[in-house]
Amino acid sequence: PHVRAVAVVPAPERPAGLRVAETLLDPDGVAHACYGAGAECAYLVRPDGHIGFRTQPADAGAVIAHLDNLFEVG
Repeated sequence: PHVRAVAVVPAPERPAGLRVAETLLDPDGVAHACYGAGAECAYLVRPDGHIGFRTQPADAGAVIAHLDNLFEVG
C-alpha cells in the first residue's frame, strides 16, 4: 500500500496492453531526458522526490529485492 506504480510513456497516447493502472504521457521526452532514460527503465522515487533506486532495463524483481533489503525485518 506504500508503493504506487506509474508508467511514464514517451508517446502521445497510452500503449495498448500496458498493465500499469496509472500512466503519464511524455510525448516530447522531457521527463525521459531529465532522468536520462534512453531505454526502458524503472525508478524508485522516494517520498522526498529523490531517486532511491534505478534499474535498466526495467526489472520488477530488482525493485522488489531492493525494497526487501531496505525493509528487512529481523
